[in-house]
Amino acid sequence: MAVRIENNMLEFLRQITIANHRRKKLPLLRAAEEELISLRISLRLSHDLKFISTSSYGYAINQLEEIGKMLGGWIKSQSD
Repeated sequence: MAVRIENNMLEFLRQITIANHRRKKLPLLRAAEEELISLRISLRLSHDLKFISTSSYGYAINQLEEIGKMLGGWIKSQSD
């Protein structure tokens, strides 16, 4: 599970880094959004299986919510 979470995070970072350097950002930002969803699911499953504590899960989800808001704003600015 830890490897899956790490891979999701690295792929998310790769997508937003590449998007930052491209003119057509929207497809990469959408792919990053999908990775973020996968990351949330993996974290929820890790918590349900008791691989991570409730406090660690809460912290991670709060951080992902903030990242999701920023990503959503970026996607919205590219859609206009």
